Amino acid sequence: MIHLFQAYLEAPSAASFSELRNAVITHPDYEPYGDALSDLNGQLDGGHFEEAGANTDINLLLSPRAHLLKSFAWHKCGHEDGERAEQFLYRMMLDGIRGTGDGSREQPYLVSSVADEHDLLQALGEELDTQDLLEESGRRLDHVVTKSGAEWYFDVTDVLAQLERARS
Repeated sequence: MIHLFQAYLEAPSAASFSELRNAVITHPDYEPYGDALSDLNGQLDGGHFEEAGANTDINLLLSPRAHLLKSFAWHKCGHEDGERAEQFLYRMMLDGIRGTGDGSREQPYLVSSVADEHDLLQALGEELDTQDLLEESGRRLDHVVTKSGAEWYFDVTDVLAQLERARS
């Protein structure tokens, strides 16, 4: 997995991000609706900044929000290099998601969790109004309408398939 992460960082592309994403969502510890972000927030709330900054949960690897939170953790520890590295990873994860599509029904973005959808919307200056799950042509799409009236689509087919496999 680390080689795929390094490959994406060294030569960012839709293909390298998709390959990394596929490795994450097929990892045995992947939980798209797990508590990894809540646990990270708990570490921060408890003042465990070093622990939060060093958190390597697989479910946080592609999460823009996790990298932003880890940047804050390193800031609180006075680790400027860690802070800058996590800010860089925050931007790289957003860019990776953006590179998977254009958010249209025909070319939806690929995410590894619903939180990633919200992170991307926030980065685009949008605020969630409504969200529903659509099933069409063998795909499962999160359809999001923002307060500005914009519509965005996120393909969660493989994320939900992994969730169903984990439950069976």
